[in-house]
Amino acid sequence: MTSHFGAIGLEVGGRREYGELLRRLYALGRAEPVGGGAVRVVWTGAGGARVELEIDDEGNR
Repeated sequence: MTSHFGAIGLEVGGRREYGELLRRLYALGRAEPVGGGAVRVVWTGAGGARVELEIDDEGNR
């Protein structure tokens, strides 16, 4: 599976690995509310790479 994550050393081989990566980043990141029920999770690696996940609450309604 092609993604930009490989450029920062977080290569994924398929949809399952991609989901696992997102779950790890979510667990390790710092969450901050962004309004409307959405949350932004920010993960910064030791080398300075930064990933921001913005998750809205629509899937949980």
